[in-house]
Amino acid sequence: MSSKYNRIFLSVLIVVVVGAIAAGFWQMGSPSHQRQVRMDEERLNNIRAIDSAIINSKYYQNDHALPESLSQLETLSRDTLKDPEGGEPYEYRVLSTSTYEICATFATDNSNPKSPRGRSNPWLGQEWRHPAGHYCYYREVGSPLNVAPPPMSVPAK
Repeated sequence: MSSKYNRIFLSVLIVVVVGAIAAGFWQMGSPSHQRQVRMDEERLNNIRAIDSAIINSKYYQNDHALPESLSQLETLSRDTLKDPEGGEPYEYRVLSTSTYEICATFATDNSNPKSPRGRSNPWLGQEWRHPAGHYCYYREVGSPLNVAPPPMSVPAK
């Protein structure tokens, strides 16, 4: 009789363990998805560092002019100026004397902070949300919180 209960207990235990593992994958995503999220977080950290370096650059502080290229930002390492996965440099375009774009290609969408799989940082401001794919951040020096038009308005082609 006890061997029957042992089999039932073992079966229930197996179902619970498999269910817990499946729930973990559903909540967090697969290991490859988590790697994509980490790469996107690194891309975003790089872009935020570039954004800060542009505002604090000698070009803008001394001449009130934006640097013509990211290579002019002497305070950043070369690794910060390129994609952590592919190694391509981030796109940077000066649009006017006080506006510019920084573009990257993201593997995941962090635009929905409540997404269980997005794992987006709850302290990350709305201006740093992005869809999956190629996306450009429109930035304006001197605007409050350095925020320009909503970042989800028009994804780049």
